[in-house]
Amino acid sequence: MWHTDWDLNDPLPQSITVDLGGAHHINEVRVLPRQTGTDNGIITQYKLYVSADGQLFTELANGVWNIDREEKRIQFAPVEATHIKLEAIEGVGGFASVAEIDVFKEVELETHLATMMTLMEHFEQKGEFDDDRAAHSLKLHLTALSRYGEKDLPDKVVKHLKGYRLLLEHQKENGLVSETAFSVLRNDADWLIDQLLKEDVNVKLTTEHRYISGLIR
Repeated sequence: MWHTDWDLNDPLPQSITVDLGGAHHINEVRVLPRQTGTDNGIITQYKLYVSADGQLFTELANGVWNIDREEKRIQFAPVEATHIKLEAIEGVGGFASVAEIDVFKEVELETHLATMMTLMEHFEQKGEFDDDRAAHSLKLHLTALSRYGEKDLPDKVVKHLKGYRLLLEHQKENGLVSETAFSVLRNDADWLIDQLLKEDVNVKLTTEHRYISGLIR
C-alpha cells in the first residue's frame, strides 16, 4: 500500500506515478482505497494526469470520491500514454493512500478478430480441419463479425460469436476439427464473449490490466 508520510511532513497535494512500461491507448483507471485499518488516507478529491514521456503531464480528469472502501473508476476517451499520475488533493486526516491502481487499455475488436482469423488459417494449413468446407464456414462467421464490429454493434457481435462457437462445437462433435484447434478457437471466442457482455466494457475495451507499484514524485 502506498501512503504519504505519517508525520505529515509531506502535506497534500501529493501524487503517485505509474510507469505503464511503454505506450498504450488507455481509457480507464481504477483506484482501490486502503482495505484495512482506519479511514486515514482515503482520497476524497483527486486529479488524474497522463504523459507520453514520463516528464510532461497533462491533466485528464478530476473529481471527488466518497469516504469508503469501494473501488473508484475514472473513465475517459482513449488516450495514448506511457505514464499516469494520480494526485491526491484532499484525503482523510490530511493523508493520502492507495492499495492498488489498475490501468485498462483499449484493444480494437478488429485486431482480436484478425488474430482469430490468423489462427484459423494456421490450423487449416496444418491439416487440423477434416475438409476445406469446415474452415471456410468458420471464416465466414469471422468476416461477418468484422463487419458488425466496424459498425459498433456489440449485440450483433455477441450473437454471431455465439453462433460461431456453436458451429465450432458441431464440427468437433462430428470429427471435422482437431481437439487442439477446437480448444484454442473456442477459448478465444469464450474470452471475447465474456468481455463484450461485461456491463462496463464497450466493444473496443478489454479488461486486461496491469498493476504496477507507483513511486511518489
